[in-house]
Amino acid sequence: MGVTMRRSTRWSGGASWRMRTAGAVGAMALAAAVASCSGAPAAPIRTVMGGPRPDGSVESFARVMTFPQLPTASVPRSTAAELDAVLTSSVEHGFPAVMAAVIEADGLWSGAAGADGPEGRPAAVHDEFAMGGITRLFTAALVMRLAERGELQLDDPLSSYLPDDIDSNGATVLQALQMRSGLPDGSPSSGAKPTADPSRPWTRAELTAEFPEPAVPAGREYIHSDPTYTMLGLAVETVTGLPLAEAIRTSLLDPAGSSSSLLLQGTATPTPRPWALPISGTDEPIATFGAGAALPNLAEATSSPGASGMAGTAPDLAEWAWQLFAGKIVSLSSVDRLIALDDAGTGSGLDDLTDHGLPGAYGHIGSMDGYQSLLAVFPGDQTVIVVFATQRDAAVEAVAADLEDALGP
Repeated sequence: MGVTMRRSTRWSGGASWRMRTAGAVGAMALAAAVASCSGAPAAPIRTVMGGPRPDGSVESFARVMTFPQLPTASVPRSTAAELDAVLTSSVEHGFPAVMAAVIEADGLWSGAAGADGPEGRPAAVHDEFAMGGITRLFTAALVMRLAERGELQLDDPLSSYLPDDIDSNGATVLQALQMRSGLPDGSPSSGAKPTADPSRPWTRAELTAEFPEPAVPAGREYIHSDPTYTMLGLAVETVTGLPLAEAIRTSLLDPAGSSSSLLLQGTATPTPRPWALPISGTDEPIATFGAGAALPNLAEATSSPGASGMAGTAPDLAEWAWQLFAGKIVSLSSVDRLIALDDAGTGSGLDDLTDHGLPGAYGHIGSMDGYQSLLAVFPGDQTVIVVFATQRDAAVEAVAADLEDALGP
């Protein structure tokens, strides 16, 4: 048996380390044993180096182990009580509402705490939530699925799959996935438009009109860029002939057995209730949340559809992520590509969360007005943790670390 160090970030601000025994096989077991003997955190997956990029950085590829079949049993009651206590503590320390889900090979758990919405309704596990940037993982996974089918090529110019009037800066599809298109995060006016009429969706023409001018040559450096992922979404529509929401449903969600409550929001896909709604501390008026039957509202949800338009429940997202690592959605070699890391730990859809207090985890953090979300997948322990909070910039990473710690040995 190997051993994995689990770090728990406590609400008091301290940090504790505890050991958790985890099954391992082959090279993973050897790596874990060596790491534990040296006092370092055990390596959850085997990493091999790829080729250099134009900027001199080196891409690495993580070789993951296939997750088993999605469990159906619940975690033991004692474990559930500890997980529930973590959410209660988060509310006691200032979260308005928090929803979370955990999946291990041994079982599932989900819970909620706090007041969810201006009416003071208790938060519930199946409240719909705006996932923000976690949407990019879905877009990236869909691109990988199309590449597996031979419907697009990762090394092709992204422009090959876009109308002539869209300037993708000569970036390849793979560079776009890696946020190396050279395009910045938006035009000066794009951030203000969703507030003009929160119930009106953005049109395709409006989306393309707001694409920014390139900042640097493609491939030179990482630049966070929602417009780049919006372009990838448009490329998906060109290749499939389907609206992005429908392509996500048929190619990503249906193969995972995902419920209809996990969706890309839009006029044709209204967000089902109940909704997780913030109660204070938002940039926009509370009354605008839910306008147009979307979260935070229809204008915001459709302003960057390939980058931030997804909504769903915490159990929805956790189960989908489990199926992704179980090879039900794309091949494991494509999952490797999603975790292909640069020197800063940024992947092609899944990032290294070590710097967020979650060593051994890969995933994504989403942030929108009124919403903060986290997806963390621990390949070495075969664990998925999702945390949603109705407060932008809430410390969801700390909640995830305490949930992981509460799972115990």
